[in-house]
Amino acid sequence: MLRLRILLFSKWPYFIILALALITTFFRLQFPPSSKYQGKENKITGIITEKTIQDDRLFLTVLGKEPIQVYYYFQTTTECRQFDETFYLGDQIKVEGTLERLKRQSIPLLFSYQQKQNQQGIFYQMELEHYQKLDHEPSLFFRLKNFIYQRVQDRKTKPYILAFLLGDKSMLNEEVKTSYQENGISHLLAISGMHVSFLSGLLLKILKKCHVKETGRYLITAFLLFCYLFLSGGSSSMIRAVLFFLFFSLNKIFYLHIKPIYLWCLTLSIVLFYRPTDLVDAGCQFSFIISFFLLYFASWINRGKNYGTRLFRVSLLAFLASSPITIYHYSQINLLSVLYNLFYVPLVTFFLYPVALLTFFVPFLDRLYYLGILLLEQSSLYLNQHAFLKLIFCKPAPWMTVLSVLLWFFFFWALERKKVLPLFLPFLMMTVHYYEPMFFGPDEMMLLDVGQGDSILLRSKNQAILIDTGGKLTYQNRSSTSSIVKTKTIPYLKALGIRSLDYLILSHGDYDHMGESIDLVNHFKVEHVIFNNDSYNSLELELISVLKNKHIAYYQNVQKIRMAKINLYFLNTGIYDNENDNSNVIYTEWNGVKMLLMGDAGIEVEKNLLTNYNLPLIDILKVGHHGSNSSTSQELIDVIKPKYSLISVGKDNKFGHPRKEVLEVLKHQKILRTDQDGSILFQFKKNGYTVKTYAP
Repeated sequence: MLRLRILLFSKWPYFIILALALITTFFRLQFPPSSKYQGKENKITGIITEKTIQDDRLFLTVLGKEPIQVYYYFQTTTECRQFDETFYLGDQIKVEGTLERLKRQSIPLLFSYQQKQNQQGIFYQMELEHYQKLDHEPSLFFRLKNFIYQRVQDRKTKPYILAFLLGDKSMLNEEVKTSYQENGISHLLAISGMHVSFLSGLLLKILKKCHVKETGRYLITAFLLFCYLFLSGGSSSMIRAVLFFLFFSLNKIFYLHIKPIYLWCLTLSIVLFYRPTDLVDAGCQFSFIISFFLLYFASWINRGKNYGTRLFRVSLLAFLASSPITIYHYSQINLLSVLYNLFYVPLVTFFLYPVALLTFFVPFLDRLYYLGILLLEQSSLYLNQHAFLKLIFCKPAPWMTVLSVLLWFFFFWALERKKVLPLFLPFLMMTVHYYEPMFFGPDEMMLLDVGQGDSILLRSKNQAILIDTGGKLTYQNRSSTSSIVKTKTIPYLKALGIRSLDYLILSHGDYDHMGESIDLVNHFKVEHVIFNNDSYNSLELELISVLKNKHIAYYQNVQKIRMAKINLYFLNTGIYDNENDNSNVIYTEWNGVKMLLMGDAGIEVEKNLLTNYNLPLIDILKVGHHGSNSSTSQELIDVIKPKYSLISVGKDNKFGHPRKEVLEVLKHQKILRTDQDGSILFQFKKNGYTVKTYAP
């Protein structure tokens, strides 16, 4: 027993176990699991493990040989209601449809949903065509989960009760969730150490009142926490918190006197052995890095004279320690989040989370709880809309992120010991990182994959121009709440370190070219907007109203603008009887590379261009109107002879773009299509250019 105590008290066993966990995790990540399905199956039988209904859309996770994501569009509200009242978690269902591999991210530097799902063993999705409920008795686990969902079914506070009790944040408003993330308070909604500390403390007090002995109190509490862990889905932060409580309990019961930092090493090792993909998961990274800093520098925190001072030190330490992870995953930090947490941490810790538990059992408190939710949501939205200390960084390399975390560790180490030199290092690195795009940003043109639409980014160091925004068209009256600029364009701009657009150029007023423009100017800084020469349509007038409110300058009849080293010439000066032919047609030359961007201009415009201009041979042609046969005449191609013909088009679009006739005209050119090749990147150098595609 004495030898065991000596071994447990030593730091080396924990460091060795952690080193082994990291090494095995690295090798296991090199050999990801593969699907158990062939991809040809059209009938799957499995258990419903997740169910979400948003408007007319159904999302299921069905566990057969492996989890399958199933989606379906309800035809009527009656069908939607009947499904919701018939199918529950744990039910066995037979689904029929076509399996499709989850697509890779077609825009670089962005979050890869496919990669995330593959790490969780999900490889396929299915568009549901037919479904059937089979006789099956759900397990106790699912019956308990269904009871929780049903008990809060009609409550206004349902999204937050489910978030705090089960870690299910799928019902939270997307704009509100974004404000939490950008304000640096989203961690408060993740079931983690704060929630486990509250629950364990509550359970221990209740058991003590029941005269349960100390050993029994800790063992019963640990058992109940493990049950809660499985019920809530087993997130990395929850696993960490529950395991740490278990080790803390054993440490206390058997008087082992193991240092908390060693228990942290053991907890991380177990998590990585159990689920190695957590190493690259943002939630796991935030949870373990912040908890490590809080444990290691606990003495510095506790030297605070009062609760307010200690809370500020915790907030500052957590913010700085996690800032490299925040920058890596979200390309920005909010400097005011240190102060925001001084308000939101007590609000959630002492009111929203405890009252969520109480409201679940006492429904008449729902109205009071809803007032607290309104305070949380509205204040977060307001602060996010009026934020002025958000810093945008280009996405760093992984080694830079690791180095930044180490520098912040030495920062607090130096702060504790009152040493000067290490205090400046992380700030120096952040400063260099912040200004890096202004001095080292490449000259490039990116045709963004925005589905059936257009969006082109031109950038040179600290200057950027976006030509069109794309816009999701609605088919068959199906609702669509996703936003291209919120989920793709703006995150990509931030990942490049772009903090504002010098110009937003709109080729014309069709939705698939400017449908996302209002979202863009509302959520990203735009200096100037350029329209085409035609009279404004209703969509353009709606945008102009927003531009006036935001005091953003806008123009028509522009002939030329300059960006860094290049001039952009607007060639289409005529007025035609349709929106497409009134598109801005742009010619530019970059380090000798000639580009012609046709918008949706048709054959009549092409003839006028050939008449009015002596067009040179073109290196890069953005094909007009997504490859429609109303554009791209043989006459134009014979004159400009493009080396690359780019077609921005959505996969399996209802218009049949690109048309076979156009592909035949372009058969002697290199054709790149966003539906097949994803986003298309051209980087311009002194001696030419390079081309890279990001196939979905």
